[in-house]
Amino acid sequence: MHIQFEEGELPDEFQLIQIAIPEEYSIRELEPSSRLDWKEHPNYTQHIGDAWLASMETPLARVPSAIVPRTWNYVLNPLHPQAKQIVVAEVIRERFDNRLFRFGSR
Repeated sequence: MHIQFEEGELPDEFQLIQIAIPEEYSIRELEPSSRLDWKEHPNYTQHIGDAWLASMETPLARVPSAIVPRTWNYVLNPLHPQAKQIVVAEVIRERFDNRLFRFGSR
């Protein structure tokens, strides 16, 4: 799910969080490859994510970005027992570039 902002509501900064993951941890790849139109069907991808969360199989899942082609995002299952060993290594604060939003300058 993506957050939608109205003009003037956008925070000045966003945070990128780099995490440290123990090398022995498994990461499950959640690839909705069986549907070519998965980006248009959030209920389909939500079902995949919900099933992964309930399985408690891994503390992290790697998922394709719906916004940037050929890139991946990581999802943390905070209820997984190993999630406690995953720590924030660095917080990077960046300003939003208004060109990313319809109300921004072009």
